[in-house]
Amino acid sequence: MTNQIPPNEGKTKQHTVKSVEPLTDEFFDDLVAELDSDEIIGIILGGSYARNEATPFSDVDIACFVPDSLKPTPKRFIYRDGRLLSIREQKRLFLLYPAFVVYSWTKMDSLVD
Repeated sequence: MTNQIPPNEGKTKQHTVKSVEPLTDEFFDDLVAELDSDEIIGIILGGSYARNEATPFSDVDIACFVPDSLKPTPKRFIYRDGRLLSIREQKRLFLLYPAFVVYSWTKMDSLVD
């Protein structure tokens, strides 16, 4: 990924931001095991990691879906393996944004009541 830096003395500099290694299956397995509960009906990965555009400055966006009967808890932030995770709960699994991809249908299937 290349970003333009504002001109300095009439020159434009190019700055390359390095991509990061993709998240591993082990990372996801551990995270799903930690987040899984009777109230969670689905877990998805979103943002730059889902789009394979993550940089060293990217957080890992996780959405946990809860039934309409429950009130989602506030967004929380945790660190795992040197990465900042942004975890939020929300309702209605069918309201997915195009930037989101399902981490694993088999994992999601096992979470559905």
